[in-house]
Amino acid sequence: MERIYYRISQFLNTANYVIFWLKSLFKTRNVVTETDYNKLKVMTKRLIQKHPYSINPSLIKFYAELHRSKQIKDYQMPDNIVKMDSVVTIEKTQTADKLTIKLVYPDQEQLNTFQLSIFSAVGMTLFAQKLGATISCFEQERKVQLKIVSIV
Repeated sequence: MERIYYRISQFLNTANYVIFWLKSLFKTRNVVTETDYNKLKVMTKRLIQKHPYSINPSLIKFYAELHRSKQIKDYQMPDNIVKMDSVVTIEKTQTADKLTIKLVYPDQEQLNTFQLSIFSAVGMTLFAQKLGATISCFEQERKVQLKIVSIV
């Protein structure tokens, strides 16, 4: 019986990946450094394989977007795009509250110093976005609009 559930979950994960991939064909491509691409591709694939029953759909979407993104050399990366180890100031558009976070790998996450994992909901939506972009994410089951104010 467990094998059937496993097969069904694999099918659903594949279907989700295909749907997000097809949707992403009509979007503009993100730009990612080769280093970030290689590390995040391996980490995301491991997470998906390690927890096949409880995969977050946004992780599959992130993997599809990452897989589809354009890789460039580290030194060619523009300063106005969020990448790993970027310090980003975001603003909630509803309340105008500002927050400065640093985007890090999961093993470096420290919430008390505002170092946020790439695999958090906000981290996945922020990654590879441009300065001034407005993004949506969920905070305690409420949809929140965030605007990228600055990137260091």
